[in-house]
Amino acid sequence: MRSKLINSIVGGMNFLFGAVMLLFRLYMPNENTATVQELSVIKEVKCFIFAILIAVAIINFITMIFNRKDKILLFSYLLAIASSIAYYIDISYIGVLYILASLLIEIQVLRENMLYAINMTYMAITSVVIVAIGLLGLNILTYKDRVIKIVKQENKGYIEYQEDYFKNISMLPEDSEFYINVERNNKWGYINCNRRNKN
Repeated sequence: MRSKLINSIVGGMNFLFGAVMLLFRLYMPNENTATVQELSVIKEVKCFIFAILIAVAIINFITMIFNRKDKILLFSYLLAIASSIAYYIDISYIGVLYILASLLIEIQVLRENMLYAINMTYMAITSVVIVAIGLLGLNILTYKDRVIKIVKQENKGYIEYQEDYFKNISMLPEDSEFYINVERNNKWGYINCNRRNKN
């Protein structure tokens, strides 16, 4: 797996994942200021990020093992793996570390005279992860539509408030008595606080 094509694909995967992580930090609202609906979408997106993060870390680790003799590639893949660990510490802009690692990988791939060997299984797995990263990016970009859909679903069956609902209600004078509508002896009527009927 020490080939130009595989290292280029893995470097591109790291670049794309770093861009998606930056998009998540910059585009999604902060958890402290988010609404309940936005928090549910953020929680779902974080679960997807966690699953893809594990896959990216495993691919980086496997590729690092096969490229451990090249010191720059070893450092680049270690930087990408350290970025995966930094996700748990909640460093805001770990996407920059992924992008830096991918740029180091791509520069080293262009400088080195590597083989053009192809491992189709490894490339297919990496391609599936790249597609999942792209879908995650689309998921992040369309989070506002999903929040609107959740709000509509929660408000289903409720009537929207309009100002003219209470146009016929007026304030009572201070000296007037308050009456409540109650049922007594199978009849409905109004009584005041002293249990006297309204005349």
